[in-house]
Amino acid sequence: MEVTPVRLDVEFTDGHGRSAGATVPIGSSGSIGLGPLEVDLDLNDTGARWSLANRGDRPVRVRSVSLVFALTGASGPVRMFRNGYQSWSPSTTGVLGVDTDPSLRADFEFLQAVHHADQRRARPGELRSEWVTVLADGSDGGPVLFGFDGGDRHDGTLRLIGEDGRVELRAEAFWGDAELGPGEQRELHRLEIDCRDGVGASDLLEAWAVRAGDRSGARSNAPFQVGWCSWYQYFHDVTVQGLDAVPHVKADFTARRVKAQKVLRLDFLDLRHKIPRSWYIGFYTRALPIAYRLIARGDSGGMTGITADDFFVTDDLDTTTMVLFATASTPRRTV
Repeated sequence: MEVTPVRLDVEFTDGHGRSAGATVPIGSSGSIGLGPLEVDLDLNDTGARWSLANRGDRPVRVRSVSLVFALTGASGPVRMFRNGYQSWSPSTTGVLGVDTDPSLRADFEFLQAVHHADQRRARPGELRSEWVTVLADGSDGGPVLFGFDGGDRHDGTLRLIGEDGRVELRAEAFWGDAELGPGEQRELHRLEIDCRDGVGASDLLEAWAVRAGDRSGARSNAPFQVGWCSWYQYFHDVTVQGLDAVPHVKADFTARRVKAQKVLRLDFLDLRHKIPRSWYIGFYTRALPIAYRLIARGDSGGMTGITADDFFVTDDLDTTTMVLFATASTPRRTV
């Protein structure tokens, strides 16, 4: 699988408030004009250094600027490692032409903004990964890594799509409509391409993570911090506690969860994830009060007698603890 840079794409809103875009073919390094914007591009076999400048006399709101690569000579379907956007976002492997971006099913921008840099729906047939990806096919050639070397200047999204017999990878510096003033120029994060012979996908990712961590000043060599969220790493003191209850209340909640799981198993066709979201929300809001009454009726007749005095905070945590919460204090400060 060969990787060839083919064009630059930019999406922006001009000084008159009009949404616009521009596409320019590329074949080598240099300064490339895209409407009022200009990209200074330095390409080589290991990636690209680039910057974005506003050459106009009005501010421009930049949505994204992308370096697009053609992938040629792929054997069989192309597989993509899809890196999650946040610690709670899933990381998976997707197959081009088989799998789809989750946003096509969710179609809910508020939720999508939690899991992606760009909250909008992906294009049909497109797969995307945040910050870094590894591509592989069925040939004897090794995998190829694409990754941005940081994330503090802008988000970085890698988009894979096949159209009209072509396969392309878009390395997108996502600005999210940040304003670039007249005459202003900003450096973009360097895009790395690593396709060393004989190096597997895991080793490519590990090497990239070490480089990106060093450049960003990450505490990659610090002792492992137990916890469910990466922000624990940014505080000296993190206390994890649990909200628990007296035995009869805990048993009541456990019984309710078991019944709720049985109700969800009735949807064996997974229709709640397939029907239009507006239908699902309408059904959910009407069915929820009924479900609560059904879940409670068998054990308590709908009157539990549970009060706030039945709950307590505990440091004794196990798999049966009802709710976990964390208190973070003393932020770490980096130089």
